[in-house]
Amino acid sequence: MEPLQWPEYLRDSLEDYHRWQTIVVQIASPLIRKAIAFQLSTRPPIDPLTWGDNPYRQHIARVLCQHIQKCYGWPNDRFLPQDPFDIVCLIPWDDLELEEMVIGLEEILRLRVPDAEAVSWCGKSLAHVVDSLSRCQRT
Repeated sequence: MEPLQWPEYLRDSLEDYHRWQTIVVQIASPLIRKAIAFQLSTRPPIDPLTWGDNPYRQHIARVLCQHIQKCYGWPNDRFLPQDPFDIVCLIPWDDLELEEMVIGLEEILRLRVPDAEAVSWCGKSLAHVVDSLSRCQRT
């Protein structure tokens, strides 16, 4: 199974973000959401072992995927470890949602996620985020 991808019509444009930022935020955002939602809707259920054989890591992955689905309104929580965090959380367009998502994760998992740690997730995969969360200090 392939990781989520930006819609084809945006891939070349991502190199010049500042030029099209306003267009994406105001016009293309619904199209982007629809394209990513379609990719998710075609995925079969994800085997927990996709996230490794460590039960704690699987738990964090399940909570993360369910929480992202809820926060961003995705049709399901069928995310893969190699899915880009930026795509599933619509970075850089939804900074406020991202903050709310991280706060929610802290509450659900009873962890303290330092701001610098959450910022480091940008540009990384969900596997990186799961590993990062598993290292965070429990509250």
